[in-house]
Amino acid sequence: MSYIRAATLREWPDPPRAPRTGRTRFSEPRSVRRGIRFHPEEFARIERMATTLGMPPNRFIREAAVGYRLSSRADEELIYQLARIGQNLNELTRHAHTIGRLDAERLESLDARLRTVLSRLL
Repeated sequence: MSYIRAATLREWPDPPRAPRTGRTRFSEPRSVRRGIRFHPEEFARIERMATTLGMPPNRFIREAAVGYRLSSRADEELIYQLARIGQNLNELTRHAHTIGRLDAERLESLDARLRTVLSRLL
């Protein structure tokens, strides 16, 4: 079995989590301490990914390394904006089917909003 394949296998069950914070809960505190070094570019990527998931980089590294399922806490405002864009798209589609053509101005406005939201997500 290759190293990469072995590293991707889920050997650990997901730990119990605190209901409000989502942090892992164990019966005893962590006692093993290890240092790890990163290139600045690597750590910047880790920080971006951790921020996207709404957790500190240390927790992200620990949970990713052990193989826990990483769950995100999505920005509620972005979810709301995506829902509104979806509603507008449905209205445009319904309108286009009714009159047989598409309103280009509204479609361009919708495209601009979608690109703004997607740039914030990625």
